[in-house]
Amino acid sequence: GISAYLTNNVGNSSIDIVVTVVPALVWQGTPTGDWTIGGSANWLIGATATAYTETAGQGPFVIFDDTAPGTTSVNVSADVTPKGVTVTGTSKNYTFSGSGSINGSGTVLKDGSTTLTLANSNNLSGIMTIANGALALGNGGTAGSVGSATIANSGQVIFDRSDDVTFANAISGTGSLVK
Repeated sequence: GISAYLTNNVGNSSIDIVVTVVPALVWQGTPTGDWTIGGSANWLIGATATAYTETAGQGPFVIFDDTAPGTTSVNVSADVTPKGVTVTGTSKNYTFSGSGSINGSGTVLKDGSTTLTLANSNNLSGIMTIANGALALGNGGTAGSVGSATIANSGQVIFDRSDDVTFANAISGTGSLVK
């Protein structure tokens, strides 16, 4: 579970909660590249291989980073609703594709110099932060979306679709846009 402690904040005359650990699943991409509910144990929690699961329609925080020994081509084969998604790294690009979608109001953080490609249709409604690197919407085809999520862009947002689409979402920040 979540680890936290209470501290006496004398300056603010308050008692504060300091969260030290939020459990998250870390993508391994092995034995398969499928992100589904209750499927293969493609994830680690600590040092234990586990499957992605959801309770009451929501899954845990998930992390995609440079430690994955398996594939970084993630087949989203079910509609999943994680509490949040972090994609970070300097050596491994990630591509999400498949018939499933990533849903919900959880935050999405893209950090590190690599690229996250969304080649599937997603239904995100929270904030996507591109702190570094790139977010590619599409992979040269006609799919690749974020839903109604707003984008805070300090990196690069790339529209890599073969069709013309209207993108009505708010995009803010000092990053660049590429079509």
